[in-house]
Amino acid sequence: MNNSKQSSRDDYYTPVFIDLIDTENQSLTYPSTTTVGSNVYIASFPPNDLCSGYNLSSLENHLKIYPKNWNALRDLIKTNNISGSSNSNIDYLFATYEN
Repeated sequence: MNNSKQSSRDDYYTPVFIDLIDTENQSLTYPSTTTVGSNVYIASFPPNDLCSGYNLSSLENHLKIYPKNWNALRDLIKTNNISGSSNSNIDYLFATYEN
């Protein structure tokens, strides 16, 4: 059995799904800046997560359609938006994990 971790786009599904479901905005909970000496570094993580309200079964249903790529999954979620999250917030969240 090969226990080595494979790095792929699949690694991003878990955190983006958590952010679509939960109501916690990690950028408010965890600082996104670090000060070292007189230098301030701004991190892209945690994302400013303004999405919430999805449930796992609806997200699983999106995967059953077998989106062809990351953007297709994002577009499915936007088209079938049950949470009230704005399309621009969904775009931002997906872009954060894509980069």
